[in-house]
Amino acid sequence: MSSARRKNIGKVNWLLLAVLAGGALASLFFVGSRNTLPTPVSIGQAKDEPLSIHGVGGAWYWREQPLKGKGRLIRATIAGMKEIATADALPSFDTDGKTLVWTARQGAEWSVMSANVEGGGGHAVWSGKEEPRGVKMIQERIYWLLRTPAPIDIALPFPPLQSSLQIVSVPIGGGALEASARLPEADDGEALGISEGSLYVRAVRMSSPGATSLYRVNTQNRTFTRITSVARHLPALLTRNGTLYWLAPSKETDSPQIAMQVFRMGASGTIEPLTDWLPAGGALYETANDVLYADREMPPSFWRLGSQDVFPTTLPLPKDFTALALGDTTALVMSASTPRSKPALYQIPLQ
Repeated sequence: MSSARRKNIGKVNWLLLAVLAGGALASLFFVGSRNTLPTPVSIGQAKDEPLSIHGVGGAWYWREQPLKGKGRLIRATIAGMKEIATADALPSFDTDGKTLVWTARQGAEWSVMSANVEGGGGHAVWSGKEEPRGVKMIQERIYWLLRTPAPIDIALPFPPLQSSLQIVSVPIGGGALEASARLPEADDGEALGISEGSLYVRAVRMSSPGATSLYRVNTQNRTFTRITSVARHLPALLTRNGTLYWLAPSKETDSPQIAMQVFRMGASGTIEPLTDWLPAGGALYETANDVLYADREMPPSFWRLGSQDVFPTTLPLPKDFTALALGDTTALVMSASTPRSKPALYQIPLQ
């Protein structure tokens, strides 16, 4: 057997050990505390797979985009579910618990929409032919990215001669469009938030396997700095205290599809490696007390973050329930007996 093959097998064995160790610790936690685990409270059954789930102010918000039919924006509480909006496409939204904003396409026309969280007073704050990407409410303004055409109509692998992403914003009640920095990215992205006068942006290059870049933009002079770039299309999160979290392929394995590692950067600008050996394909969530990771494995789990030299562990869940998303003080879970494409949804308080 070649040394390279032995090396790869060894790394796979380490991944199995990580998963088994995490599962064992979670199981012990579960056994020791199952009498105190909360009882899930039903909030209903989704019509399609919930996407881009947000938990804010005691309510859950998500979008649904069936293969056939219109996209839907949903609000749900333990009192029931409500359809807030529909559109031919509804790729992004954001809410602060008082106002909802979302991007929508009807025919060939794109709009950025705004309404209260019950759907009342819905109106367009911007409309155009170009798709608004990654809508986000930040400090009484609505931010998104617009793709601008390349200066020459020739496909060249050179950023100054490719399409770019223009950062734009309007007041939350509507008004004149204000342009900010133009990033040397051609495909997709989203604004993450503002901390100490800097806007943080995640940009995604959609080629295969693709890449994710994180930028810090000076909102006064429109200059920008690229903080990091990682392979593949991966999530990032800016917390309320201004700490930036992101995922990157683990360096402990030759196959980035198998494991992920979390990094963070605080106000000092120092990048700190955190938990390694996480399953791929998940999302980062800020709760009232911590930042957690939710994967999309079968079955999906919630993961605690910590030091990179400690194997990750999962949060215990009630029997026959699996993880979906996290809010400030509650978690959204689904019945394990229902498909992810149309799950029965429940919420439990975080402990």
